[in-house]
Amino acid sequence: MNNVCREFSSALFMIALEENTVDLFEKQLNLIKTVFSENPDYKLLLSSPNITKAEKEGLLKNAFGDAVCEHLLSFLSLLSHQDKIAILEDCIEDFFSLVLHHRKATTAQIISAVELSDKQKSRLLNKLEAISGKKVSMSFKIEPQLIGGLVVKIDGKIIDGSLLGQMRSIKEVIIK
Repeated sequence: MNNVCREFSSALFMIALEENTVDLFEKQLNLIKTVFSENPDYKLLLSSPNITKAEKEGLLKNAFGDAVCEHLLSFLSLLSHQDKIAILEDCIEDFFSLVLHHRKATTAQIISAVELSDKQKSRLLNKLEAISGKKVSMSFKIEPQLIGGLVVKIDGKIIDGSLLGQMRSIKEVIIK
């Protein structure tokens, strides 16, 4: 992520805080993110030098006018007018990070070889919240090649407690 993206997302977050619309912005930015990810050509269209700024603004109003607030529509127009629509997803992700930080929360991706039981998930959640000091939202993914154990990705860190990870560590020690 670059400084321009950080400036855009920070400004957007400050507006959301001032107007007490953080939840609304978060919901509507999720919608925008979904629309752009499901329609990758839309970003190319908005990046085209052959389309005038007025036409781009019209396209954005047609796509999002009734679905998002005026601030977010202006945000999209600004990115489009400044030929920065390519950084939209990064700006949205950075906005979400700012929201999590503001809420003293974080996300953790849990990768396991098999489905975890509800009891295991609950114990893991309690442990991660105690370690991080934050409210943790977990997402789960199953990768059988891990053989057993878990890989936890949280706050930019990776905790590899999988059997595959342990076998790789042993292999490195043996090779040295």
